[in-house]
Amino acid sequence: MDWPALLAVSLIPGALWVWFFNRQDSDDREPLHLLVRSFLLGMAAVGAAAFIEYALSPLLAAATRPAARLVALTLCVGLVEETAKLTAFLLAVGREPAYNEPVDGIIYAVTAGLGFATLENLIYTASFGLPVAVLRGLVASLAHAAFSGVVGYSVSGVRFVDKPKGTAWTGLLIASFLHGLYNFFIVEESVPAWLILPLVYAVYRYLAGRIHKVRVE
Repeated sequence: MDWPALLAVSLIPGALWVWFFNRQDSDDREPLHLLVRSFLLGMAAVGAAAFIEYALSPLLAAATRPAARLVALTLCVGLVEETAKLTAFLLAVGREPAYNEPVDGIIYAVTAGLGFATLENLIYTASFGLPVAVLRGLVASLAHAAFSGVVGYSVSGVRFVDKPKGTAWTGLLIASFLHGLYNFFIVEESVPAWLILPLVYAVYRYLAGRIHKVRVE
């Protein structure tokens, strides 16, 4: 196993995505140490999510019908991983003075999501080879970032815009469903896997619109 190449193809896409999203906050770039903390805690969240998902794996195995599989993937994978990434984001910057406007919540949540995706990419690439890194670096990383960004936007709405506290839970549930749907398109043989592409693009476009909205308000 070529470990330098493995680390490079796993870490570089995540770092580039962090740079890309941080540039969206052009008026007030986030401190590097907080981005690094969010990224590393996002990586650490993989372990917690994997432990819970292992415990819930019998529920996934029991879901044999497509509708049941979608529900199981949403609850046992989507909700688990989005909650883990949300926890990483809040632990990283929840009390930091630099987290002082709505767009910051999106940036830090996205960064935690990219940390999560980067370690996942490393694990998958080590298991299945370097070619896997290209697709995961482009698509899976953006998917994790976009889903986390939806949650970060909802949390920031509660913190800065006086939205009801239920807004954050709604954002988490929506992101969990989108995450479950993403996995469903990959594992469900009755639907084409390429459907993940318009799904990820649509969520990204929504998130880009939210970033623009909170910047101009």
